Amino acid sequence: MLLAVLFLALTLLIGIYISRHFFDSNLLLYAIPSGLVVSTWTVFIVSLLLSFLQPFAGFSMLSIGISCIVLFLLILFDQVRHPFDFNPSSYLDVSLYPLFTVALLAFSLLNANLLTLDAKGQLVGNGLDLGFYLSITSSISEGNFPPHYPILSSEPLSYYYFLFFYSSILVKGGLGLLLAFNLYFTLLFVSFISLLFLLAKKLLSSQAFAYLAVLLFLFSGGFAFLAHLQDFDFSDSKALEQLFTNPKFFLQYRSYGYPVTNLFTLGLVTKPDLVGMLFFLVAAAYFLYSKQPRSRHRLLAGILFGLTGMFNLPLALVTFSFLATYALLFDRKKEWLYFFSPAAFLLLAQFLLFFSKKVSTATSALSLKPLWFLQGTPFSDPLTFWLLNFGMFFVLGITGFFFAPKPLRQFVAALLPAFLFLNFFQIFPWGVDNFKLVQPLFLILILLSALAFKKFWSWKRLGRYGQLVVPLLLLPTILTGYFSVVSLLHWTAIDQYKDPLCPLPYMEMASFVKETTPSSSIFIADEQAEITCLVALAGRKTFMSNNYWLEGHGFDFSSYAQLNQRMLEGDCSLARKYGVTHAYEDANFGWRIPQALKDKSKLLFQKGGLALYEITGC
Repeated sequence: MLLAVLFLALTLLIGIYISRHFFDSNLLLYAIPSGLVVSTWTVFIVSLLLSFLQPFAGFSMLSIGISCIVLFLLILFDQVRHPFDFNPSSYLDVSLYPLFTVALLAFSLLNANLLTLDAKGQLVGNGLDLGFYLSITSSISEGNFPPHYPILSSEPLSYYYFLFFYSSILVKGGLGLLLAFNLYFTLLFVSFISLLFLLAKKLLSSQAFAYLAVLLFLFSGGFAFLAHLQDFDFSDSKALEQLFTNPKFFLQYRSYGYPVTNLFTLGLVTKPDLVGMLFFLVAAAYFLYSKQPRSRHRLLAGILFGLTGMFNLPLALVTFSFLATYALLFDRKKEWLYFFSPAAFLLLAQFLLFFSKKVSTATSALSLKPLWFLQGTPFSDPLTFWLLNFGMFFVLGITGFFFAPKPLRQFVAALLPAFLFLNFFQIFPWGVDNFKLVQPLFLILILLSALAFKKFWSWKRLGRYGQLVVPLLLLPTILTGYFSVVSLLHWTAIDQYKDPLCPLPYMEMASFVKETTPSSSIFIADEQAEITCLVALAGRKTFMSNNYWLEGHGFDFSSYAQLNQRMLEGDCSLARKYGVTHAYEDANFGWRIPQALKDKSKLLFQKGGLALYEITGC
């Protein structure tokens, strides 16, 4: 545990030392994301180098220890060259103390309950997203390095997984799995909220309406509530009560044709999206607050930004487009070449890695499909689609644009190329993933909407009626977000406990696997099997499982399914080729192991419909 605490402290410290080269105040807010980037990449590079040496096995406590030494030497070198005046006021502005403290407490509690253990010791939470993320953390901490997909063991992990790699570092350093999974992400969320407030305060010239901007982020959303209300019988008092206490709205907006979602709930459940939005805010702050940097500072900033792709590549590319367009249109200085050259090179390398799945196992990701997002929706034209998906933020954003300060208008212009690109190209096989690319634009619309509310509030022509306009417009602006947030909170507090992700027999099975099987073990199961408990808690890999996630993320796994079936039928040559050592059976869902494979295996565990076998006859 001491190693994890030391690494966490060095992460924040190296972040502070880096941030002071670009900013004079609120260094802690910039230190949290920048420290994450530098420390994670340091461990990755050290581990990769050690993986080529024997008898060391790459990612280990040794690689973390060496990385701590490297980080300390970098801090010491920077301190010697540029002595740092440790002025407490430079870390965090006093005006941010209340928001920072409340956000830290609230997000700590909420994150801890999104994926947690109930009173019986059962794992409860979101199995599709958070379960997959947890499986990356646990499998890497168990030695899956360089990592392969925990649910597709023969395929290298071509995913932006570094946020979860950081969590695995903390696990390896001695923290518990769930604590490590949530700890630094909570700090990132607090940094995001604080930076959003800081930027709003700067651009809106009002602390009160900066708080409103934070509120609009928390309850962001379009007009999906209009379709949602059609499902309710308002003459039924019980239905009406349920509408505002448990609306069952979380993630259901997609079925109504509203894929642009509440940013707050999305960031909580799909963690890389929050990190990508945070890096975008840091980029915006770089234009507004940073010192006039020298060429070497731009070079350092370009390298740091270029390394963010492994935390969220799609939003890193959108942010790169934003920065390049801004520099080209509004800040034509040759010094920008020092920034964009390393950033473009590094992001390109990560882009090639992201799309490096074997041709036979992945569908094409980038394709020209004008207005592809209208398919399967009740909308016939793009203007209606975006108007209804952005809702009041679309209308208020246009209004606020006419009153916006010059930097905010420039931000809108700089984001338009990426937005237009999205209208003609589908990048990700699963359509919903593509809408994550509009998140930076949505953030700017939130700031513009807060500015519009400010103008309505103080508009002299409206007199005292202007203050009545604000609450009247605020209700339809936040109602979709309200339904999303309340349903998530209800699910977190009540619904998820009714149907645990991993009931007690599954918890016992995962514990047994972790204690008695080698960390390099690979399990085989029915191709329909969803064995989150095994991969997420025990950190073991499966040859193929969770095919819903695979199909949604571009994998054509038909060839793997055929191989999987042949091994289930007892094909020992394939089992040896792919390193399959164990078999998993869950009779509760009809996921059984054929007798042919059982005859070549030894029963290790059997309880509650679950059975584990060690393949010994191959």
